[in-house]
Amino acid sequence: MMRKKRPGILGLKVRVIAATAMAVLIGLIGLGVLVINTLRSRDGRGLFAEYDHLLHRTGTTSIGWMTRWEGMSYWLNAERTVGVGYRLENNFAVVLSDPIGTPAAIAAGVRSFLDMCERRGWRPVFYAVTDSFRQRAAELGFKSIVVAEDTVIDLPELAFTGKSWQSVRSAINQAGKRGITLQSVRYGEAPAEIGDQLRAIAESWAGDKSLPPLGFTLGTLHEASDPEVRLHLAVDPEGSVHGMTSWMPVYGDGAIVGWTLDIMQRRLTDDTMKGVVEFLIAQSAMTFKAEGYRFISLSASPLSRGEASAGPIEAVLDLVAKRLEPLYGFASLHSFKAKFKPRFEPMYLCYSDDAHLVGISVAITKAYLPDKAIRTAIGSTLT
Repeated sequence: MMRKKRPGILGLKVRVIAATAMAVLIGLIGLGVLVINTLRSRDGRGLFAEYDHLLHRTGTTSIGWMTRWEGMSYWLNAERTVGVGYRLENNFAVVLSDPIGTPAAIAAGVRSFLDMCERRGWRPVFYAVTDSFRQRAAELGFKSIVVAEDTVIDLPELAFTGKSWQSVRSAINQAGKRGITLQSVRYGEAPAEIGDQLRAIAESWAGDKSLPPLGFTLGTLHEASDPEVRLHLAVDPEGSVHGMTSWMPVYGDGAIVGWTLDIMQRRLTDDTMKGVVEFLIAQSAMTFKAEGYRFISLSASPLSRGEASAGPIEAVLDLVAKRLEPLYGFASLHSFKAKFKPRFEPMYLCYSDDAHLVGISVAITKAYLPDKAIRTAIGSTLT
């Protein structure tokens, strides 16, 4: 009888890298494409309230609002000047976005968080963090890889003039011809007939069964019931909603300084205005500009590293992205966002040891997929 050939060291390393790539990719699908329900922390409402107060007072990154969502746990230092939102999976504390807090306290606060993790036998991982925090993490011995790019549009000088903005202006002009306007609402205050249409649009998108179910990030409009989240709707003269975007606030120094795109959906009918999402983003940008905000973010663009150097993990991330492109359309999503000429800011995964990559892959995947889907996703990547 022939023995089953075991994979060589090189083959095993490639599989480990592939598993990590799949896990990071799955997470970034959630950051860049889908939505999630609003949360109450399993650590209790009191700790969440303290974390939330600190977030509003000191600010966060463009995706920091997501740390308030379902499944997160919270840690604050004794002085309540630094906070961390994380998800605990398989003894990995997966921290989402940069830690929040007063700048002078961040360094000592992060060390205290790492000490807490060590006492509990947890391995901390920092996920979708900025370059600023990556540098701080490097001083503490963490390695990093680029996993996505934030897409930021500065508002003060924004003007849709010139040939390069033609496609965006065409969408705005088309809306004008059809009498479609932008309406800003809070979901909880929307009239019943508008709410019914929004739910119908959301349900039509959720009904797509061709994609693996992302339980951690796939939700309904429930998250938009947060009174601080704004919904921008494209509504025609008959009161029909052609599309919707939702915007999460970005706080800095106690005030909202920008907004991050979350939901981005159009009505899936033949009479829906072509270019309605372009119209919604462009008109939202001009609305926020008029209100005095500094920027908007179109959220993470998965696996679009620009000129960043590519090591073995990054190379496999690109390969996995190509394999999943027909399902998730990363390239088309990136191209769509590029229409708005954003600044592309790298987002990083920071980790302490290459030996933890398999565990990190499982932890991140578990944060986004139910058990059956985990086995399917990781199994198909490793074979």
